[in-house]
Order: sequence, then C-alpha cells, then structure tokens
Amino acid sequence: MKKKQLTYLLLLAVLGIWGIIIYRLIFSGQDELLPVPGVGPGVQAAFLSDKDFVSDTARLWLNYPDPFTGETGAIADKSVSTVVPEKQVMLQAPVVRKPVVSWPMMSYNGFVVRQASHQLIALLTISGQEKLLAEGERFAGVEIVRNFKDSLKVRYAGETKYVKLR
Repeated sequence: MKKKQLTYLLLLAVLGIWGIIIYRLIFSGQDELLPVPGVGPGVQAAFLSDKDFVSDTARLWLNYPDPFTGETGAIADKSVSTVVPEKQVMLQAPVVRKPVVSWPMMSYNGFVVRQASHQLIALLTISGQEKLLAEGERFAGVEIVRNFKDSLKVRYAGETKYVKLR
C-alpha cells in the first residue's frame, strides 16, 4: 500500500512540475503585450535626433605608474559622446575564387606488391578504365602522390585528395 501512495505522490509532483513549465512557456510573452503609457492610438511617437543625445563625461584616474617609463600620470578628463558615428565605408580587396575542379570518377580497388622492389602498385579505376599505377605515375591527369595500403593520395589539376580502398 505504501508503494502505491508513493507512486501517486511522485506522479502528482511530476504533473505539477510539468504544469509550471508549460504555464511559463505559454504566458512568458504576456509582458511584452502590456500597454506603454503615453503611446496609444492618436499619439505620435517621438523620435530622437542628434540634439537629444547628451555627451557623457568620464574621469580617468591615471595615477598608476607607467610600465615603460615609471612616471605617474595625473587625472585626465575625457569626454565620451554617445552619438553613433556615421557608417564608414571599408574598402575590401576583391575575393579571388579558385576555379572549381571537376574530379573524374575514380575508385581504389586494391594494390599489388612488386616482388623485386617491394613497391606498392595501386589498381585504380578512373572513368571506367582500370590501370595499375605506382607512386609518381599519371593517368588521365591523375597522379598518385602517395600509396598507403588503405588509401591513395592523388593529385588532379593542382588539388590533392585521398581515395579510400573499396
């Protein structure tokens, strides 16, 4: 009987917590809908002009020693304005984009080890043609840069990428 009462108590607590969460989600935006005093139908909104901004003054305490010369400074009055300056046009260098290289269809099908030199020879299919190529050899513009057992590092039209073993 105690287990059943504990289950009902925990169920009531979970429902209460979820109820509070859902209530806050639904009614969280209600504060934004409250009327603003002085603004309503027939009342024009006043826009701020440059004259309405008040320049703020700040007093800097420069009585700490300068880390380079060792001299102590004095109090400096600096006027800080809150007016936003006009947009400044920044000249940018034109972006030079590389031409998009269209790689041929290729797959790395396996490798063979040359008996005499223990060199890895890759079995590569490029645009439907199978070829046995060693490192440094080219076929159809594709050069094998490095032959790993699980992948090839190939170069085509100045770009390099890896082709995994199928």
